Amino acid sequence: MKQFVIIALIIFAAVILASGLSTVSKSKKGVSDIKTELAKDAKNEKSDLIQLSSPVEDSYIVNPLNIYGSARGKWYFEGSFPVSLTDDLGNVLGGGIAIAKGDWTSENFAPFEASLDFKKPESTDKGFLILKKDNPSGLPENDDSLKIRIFFK
Repeated sequence: MKQFVIIALIIFAAVILASGLSTVSKSKKGVSDIKTELAKDAKNEKSDLIQLSSPVEDSYIVNPLNIYGSARGKWYFEGSFPVSLTDDLGNVLGGGIAIAKGDWTSENFAPFEASLDFKKPESTDKGFLILKKDNPSGLPENDDSLKIRIFFK
């Protein structure tokens, strides 16, 4: 009888240990998934406010630059918001206005389009496209923008 109790305890311990390892394995997978999601969100931490369809980050652009995406209504003021293109030193190469192509008066996403003419810089092939939340109040706490890296073709 003593042997039976010892064997039962060993089997019980083995089952507990195996289920614990399974849980650890699952939790590690969860951590990995969370890291992947955070990396994606870090790339566009503004995705709950504005989403850019074209150009995408790290793409090569040509003149004129056509810009497409969607933004929530609060990103617009009177159906538009400013966009600009800079080189990697911050020199402004072009600017314009993105125009809503849908109902921008709600909290939902509304599509937008913009077209920028620019002169390709001679000193660098890198730059940034900046989409600024329209802020007619001028208050700094209402400022927001999405900035993506691009390359000049």
